[in-house]
Amino acid sequence: MSDSELTAKAERQRAFLVAYLECGANREAAASKAAVPMSTVYRWMNEPEFGDRMRETFGQFEQPLLEEAIRRALTKSDLLMIFLLKSINPTRYDDGVRKQNIANTALMDANRSQVFTAEQIRDLIINDPAQEFIPRELET
Repeated sequence: MSDSELTAKAERQRAFLVAYLECGANREAAASKAAVPMSTVYRWMNEPEFGDRMRETFGQFEQPLLEEAIRRALTKSDLLMIFLLKSINPTRYDDGVRKQNIANTALMDANRSQVFTAEQIRDLIINDPAQEFIPRELET
């Protein structure tokens, strides 16, 4: 590519990225606004430098979205609060029912003759810092 072609390409990419930011990270809307065919955008996305710039542009949405999600979670939505907590610390805020099912299955597999109560399983999960769910004495 000649220097003028590279400059034109860089200008088109820049126009797309500006539109991408203005269109809320909507690729199709950005492509339309920048008058760039989607096939060209997909081709550019395979180029490491452009792909990095696109991810950086998309990353500009993370902080404002997180702040808005936190605001809404604190004022309006328990469900959103749950998802935020799970995303911040999945080990701590993971679905306890799923953990109990995993623990129960693992314990029953380890020792088919012994059935654990929900309280025993909960104690094993809470007191197992490695989150392995299997008591050391039952490991084979």
